[in-house]
Amino acid sequence: MQNKIVPIIYSVNNHYAPYLYISLQSLVKHAGEIWKYEIYILYTELEKRHIKRFESLYKKNVKITCVDISKNMEGINIKGSNYLTAETCYRLLLPELFPQYPRILYIDSDTLVLADPAELFESPLNGKIAGVMREAESKDLKEYYRLLGVEKAFNAGILLIDMALFREKKIGIQCLKLLVEDSKQPVRRLQYMDQDALNIVLRNQVCFLDSKWNFLYRYMENLDLLCAGYRETYLADSQVVKIVHYVSEIKPWQHPEFPMSDLFWKEARQTPYYEEILFRNLKGREKIESDLFKNHIFPFDRLPRDCRIALYGAGAVGRTLNAQNRVVSYVKIVLWVDQNYKNIEISDTVLDPEMLLSQQESYDYILIAIDDPVICSSVEKMLTKKGLPSKKIVWSKYSRN
Repeated sequence: MQNKIVPIIYSVNNHYAPYLYISLQSLVKHAGEIWKYEIYILYTELEKRHIKRFESLYKKNVKITCVDISKNMEGINIKGSNYLTAETCYRLLLPELFPQYPRILYIDSDTLVLADPAELFESPLNGKIAGVMREAESKDLKEYYRLLGVEKAFNAGILLIDMALFREKKIGIQCLKLLVEDSKQPVRRLQYMDQDALNIVLRNQVCFLDSKWNFLYRYMENLDLLCAGYRETYLADSQVVKIVHYVSEIKPWQHPEFPMSDLFWKEARQTPYYEEILFRNLKGREKIESDLFKNHIFPFDRLPRDCRIALYGAGAVGRTLNAQNRVVSYVKIVLWVDQNYKNIEISDTVLDPEMLLSQQESYDYILIAIDDPVICSSVEKMLTKKGLPSKKIVWSKYSRN
């Protein structure tokens, strides 16, 4: 029996590429074996390194293809707005770009997929043009959409589109016309760009699906922003989330303290973009010397945040890791030791490694800051012979090359 095809579309630019990779990785993990997933990433400008990484993220029944739609966007001049980018407007072209599919699932790049999207793809549309999930009922948004003439708004970050109906009713053309006209105005009326255009043009022509497929995490931090009658529904959805949508300007890569940001970071640690995301969003990064993270990288994936460590080694690697940790404040370095401690002259105090024995209670881990794995292994053996538990000893490949 041939697998059913589930076509899924994303759009991206160079800035959002690392975050899209995380969404893609989470989707691939949850892709069911009885389906064939054909995933397309639309772009007009995208570095080759991103394309290579995206297309290598596949498995037996998942294929990812990057599609340059520069020619399709010629003559369409739409500028981004606030934290929104013009790339979201690519979804308006889907019926023309992919006429071979009867329906398509569109997903924003700032998402985390926690369930098999094929289940959403199979949702009945009851003769409507698109399957959508409701926009959060916040006091501000409810009034905003009322002024646009939209009584029941939806969030356009995830769309299930009936391609024939979308094409027949010329939905994309109508939306693009609204957007081009609005972008010429000194003060924009459509603050949420193509989402607003879709809400206006598709009024009463959408099928509302279960909101757990587009959970808008923004309000978990402040439930008071929601209308009182909607809060209970929202909290219930938070317990059965299938796709987390990191909407608004408050992103998990900038606000790791927000609820559900931990899900993003857990996934991010397993991607080749982890360090790039981490350092890109450092506060005050303009003050960081450009080469501080060039050659070596602190082993963030090996140590829990805020743990206490004893740093073993005050050579080039040890000094770099210590400096990096000062910038990010990831762990607490309570002790720094080196065999050559008597000859080391730096502002920090470097002590005799024998201190590791007398101060065992002060640290949770010993981080061996040496690049050579053979030397690291010999140091670990030496420490365990002295009676230090091996489970507390950590070392890693620090070099970025």
